Amino acid sequence: VSVERVPFVDRRTVLAQIHDALRAASPEAPPVFFIQAPGGMGKTELLREVLRRCRNGEWDGRRWAAATDVIDFYHLGTHTVEGLSSAIHDALQPGPSFFINFRSRLRDLEERRLHLGGLLQAVSDLRDRVGRGLIEDLNSLARVRPVVLALDTAERLLYEPDEVQDALGMGMEEIGVAVLPWLLREFLPRIRNVAVLFAGRSTPETFSRLLDDLRKNVGDRLRVIELGAFGLEDALEYWEAASRVAEQERPDLAARLRAIGPDRRRVIHHYTGGRPILLSLTLDYLLRADQLPDDLKEPEAVAVARTGEELAEVQGRLEAHLVKEFQERGLPADPAIRLLGWARRGVDRKLLGRLLGRSEAEADQVFETLRKLSFVKVRPADQRLFLHDEMYELLWKHVLQFDEIGRARAFDAILGYYAEEIESARSALAEAPTDVNRQADLYRLKAEEVH
Repeated sequence: VSVERVPFVDRRTVLAQIHDALRAASPEAPPVFFIQAPGGMGKTELLREVLRRCRNGEWDGRRWAAATDVIDFYHLGTHTVEGLSSAIHDALQPGPSFFINFRSRLRDLEERRLHLGGLLQAVSDLRDRVGRGLIEDLNSLARVRPVVLALDTAERLLYEPDEVQDALGMGMEEIGVAVLPWLLREFLPRIRNVAVLFAGRSTPETFSRLLDDLRKNVGDRLRVIELGAFGLEDALEYWEAASRVAEQERPDLAARLRAIGPDRRRVIHHYTGGRPILLSLTLDYLLRADQLPDDLKEPEAVAVARTGEELAEVQGRLEAHLVKEFQERGLPADPAIRLLGWARRGVDRKLLGRLLGRSEAEADQVFETLRKLSFVKVRPADQRLFLHDEMYELLWKHVLQFDEIGRARAFDAILGYYAEEIESARSALAEAPTDVNRQADLYRLKAEEVH
């Protein structure tokens, strides 16, 4: 069951908080929300639901100029002023009569950067002009209709090497990304009638610094929201929604979900901790499995009587079981799930083929299978495949950290892929030195190789 097709389970309390703040805000002091939660709690889907409601006028009948989707700091292109500004522009799809000034300045930066060479100050000045142009044009749009933006994976605003980067010897000193000072000191203080929602993982050290910086720059406009796990009612509602989607896709498999009774569903909620990603993985597993994992067969009275330590042990076993099962279903795509865990910057068809050691035709078939999985995300801009962020963590925790041979092979394949792609991009740029798109491709590839 594709998680994107399961209807949103109403987070009534959190949505009411956001709605009330949007309704009460003045154009001169638009709210800045910070939604924090551990991985797999449904932050991205919550952001998308807020955008949808604002766009469709479901709150107070007022239609916002809402972004068409979240802007994700996970992707390196959003880490510069011009990159984030372009992402905001593209997400709003403002039409030709808006953002004329911004588009002109962005073209100027792209065209002149090629000829400025080492003149870093000149490039910086042009970049500042792009940022100011975005703010001015955004405020112009907001005078016509209020605007709402959603910025996801905010923890990436600070470089903190993940476990895979550390394991591959690619760790980086923790520093703020290039766009952060502009975002904090220019963009957020100067926007008017533009509400901004951030979402990110609640890692204490990161967010204490990030929240302090936000408070210094936006003051009491900041609203911090803690997003928790699904309560039992929400989890049961999600189960029913998933069952309805499965009924449309595969009625024969949907019967498996329907056959699991209320007491067993409560045990599953208890042992998944109400985490949406873990619940989704469990439902996907149940659609295909012949029987429940042993822990999920326990009587409800036994499950609820477990201590916190025992509950954590059961949840760890359930995670490990699910991760193992999704790699051992006997399908051609199974080995690729593990390999995706090493490639946190996503894979295209060519990189997937390198990682698998298979022909282009074979890689294409696996690619199409992977994109249908509930824990795989497709980036619309380039059709790259990514795992759900929590799936990366689960794979690392239960599989990758113990796989020395797999690490070495993945490292060689990824570096070989980027060496080829960078050389190809250099050759293409040499044929057309003034082509700003080819230059951007080369910059992007170099940045991804570093990460």
